[in-house]
Formats: sequence, C-alpha cells, structure tokens
Amino acid sequence: MVLNAKKQGIEKKLSKLYTKCKESGLTDEEILAASSPLQEYIKKSKQLETSKKRIRLVVCTAIAICVLAILFQYDPIYRVVCIVGRILSIKTLPFYDWSEFYYMDCVLYNPYYLRDGLTEEDCEMCEDLLYVETFEHLDPKNTTYFLFDNIPIVVTDALDSWKATKEFNLEYIKKLYSEDEVLATSTVCSFVSQSEDDFPTFLQTLGETSPTWNIRWSNCDIQANKILRQYFQRPYFLPDMVQVVGSWVFMASGTKRDPERARLEKVEKEQGDSFFNPEGWQEFIRDDNMQWMAQIKGQYAISLTPVEPCNRTCQPLNFELNPGEILIFTPKMWFFEYMPYGEEDSIALASMGDWE
Repeated sequence: MVLNAKKQGIEKKLSKLYTKCKESGLTDEEILAASSPLQEYIKKSKQLETSKKRIRLVVCTAIAICVLAILFQYDPIYRVVCIVGRILSIKTLPFYDWSEFYYMDCVLYNPYYLRDGLTEEDCEMCEDLLYVETFEHLDPKNTTYFLFDNIPIVVTDALDSWKATKEFNLEYIKKLYSEDEVLATSTVCSFVSQSEDDFPTFLQTLGETSPTWNIRWSNCDIQANKILRQYFQRPYFLPDMVQVVGSWVFMASGTKRDPERARLEKVEKEQGDSFFNPEGWQEFIRDDNMQWMAQIKGQYAISLTPVEPCNRTCQPLNFELNPGEILIFTPKMWFFEYMPYGEEDSIALASMGDWE
C-alpha cells in the first residue's frame, strides 16, 4: 500500500511538471531530451533490480540443489523418492505414454550421429577366417589388435593358476551354494534351465532327481560375485583398457548321464559331422564390447556366427572348447551359441568387458 501511494505521488508530480513544460512552450521532443538523465537513471535502476532478482534465483536454486543432493545421500529418502517417482510414472501412463521417449536412444534426431555398428570394411577382417586360432603366452598388446579387428581367439594357458580348475565339480558347486552364507542367501540373476524350479532347489537336484541338465546363471549380488571371484582371476592377456563386468556360470551334464544324447553324438561323428544336434544350440546374447568364456571342466561346443552385414562374406565358426581353454570374442561381430558336448559334465565361467 505504501509503495503504491508513493508511486501515485511521483506520477502526479511528473504529470504537473509535464503540464508546466507545455505551458512554457516546450515541445515533446525538447521535454524528452531534457528528461533523458532521469530516463537513464530509471533504466539502470530497472536493470539493477532485474540482476538482483536473477542472482537471488540462482542462489536459491543452488541451495535447493545442494539440499536435495544431501538428502539423496540418505538412503531412506532416496528410496522414498524412487518409489513415489515410479508410482507417479505408472499413474500417468494411462493419460500420457512416456515409454516411447524412455526407450529412445536420442530425443532429437542428429543426422551426423552414427551407430556403433559394423561396416563392409569391418567384414574384411573375417572373410578368410576359417577357424579360431589358439595362443599361449599372449601379450595384452596383441589382444588389443584382435579385439579391435573383431577376431575371436582361444588362449590355452590362462587358467593354470585358477582355483576353479582344481576344485570345481558338480558336488563342490552344490556344496558351495548351500553352505557359503553369502551365496546361500543371495539371489542369482538370469537363471536359465529346463526346470520351473527356482535356482537353489534345482541346483541341489542335479545328478539326483534331475539326471541331466543344461543351466547358466549370473551372480548379480556384489558380495556373491566377490565370493566367486576368489576362484578365478582377470585373464592375464586382457589389456588394461578392458574393464571386466560381472560373472556367469555355465553347467551341463555329459553324455555319460544321457544315453540318448550319446547315441546321437556317436551317429553324427560317424557321419563326419562335428556336432550332433542342430536344435541343441543355446544363444547367449550380450551387447558388451567383449566377452570371454573359460572352460573349467568337460567341453562345450561353440558356434560363432557373423552378424549383419558380415554374414554375407564371412563363415560361421564351430569348434570345441576344451578344459583349460578360454575363448575371447566381440559380440559386435559374432552371434554366440553354445551346446554341451562330450562325455564329462561341463562347467564354464564367463564374463564381459567394456572400454571407452
């Protein structure tokens, strides 16, 4: 109220001053020129007031962000915010479908953006590749070349010091996952099997009520992953640029436990075919830069199929992965499938890797 009264008083005085100027014979242009210092002062005052408002807004925003950041470090508050945000997202979905934007790689189309895909030039590296070459005492620098050229290789001496090669078998793994406090209470991820039972139940039936099996799982719990990492190390031939991510366990029964599979495998071998059942392959799809699979016990049949566009010029690679061998390849170039093979039970460990 006081401010409005002052403003009205100033307006009245200016109105009287303007009237006297006109009575004195001054034109509007002369009055405007004479009042230019006052106008300049008013303009600067408005700019100063605007700057003060902006500074106050920036300071308040910064304080609010700092407070929110501090609160988000407090786990209960962070969980509440996540829960509320998820509930609100679900509630708004019937009225506005935001999922299209959630799954978009880019909100705005960039004509200069190129996906990290394969080109015809990339395919030149595998055109004459007819088998997977094996190495020992492999220098990490050479591994870098193989990774960048998308050439799969097998290394034969990387598992010599691994605890898993000495101790892992069916009974040991069953005992490990039932008696170790961390592994027994943690939840595994991406468990794949032919049974509808959960992982702990099905694992304990292997070799008993479940005479044959072909399973895999991932240890997504950090502490469980640390327990498993006690049984293997980072492969010595990996270059420093590769950051190893996660761990997977593959297990399958051998033909000693499966007479029908043994019969089919024998027939196919007599006919000169390398692998017995074209319907027995299982795919394992990942989008990491690199993947390795280490054969601990038994054998797996491996199939690496070139992906588009290299499948038109490069050949699929089928081979056996034997105990003590580790396969390394790039999923960008090769579609990976595996199948239990041979008489003995198979156990393999796998992990992925990325680099900038």
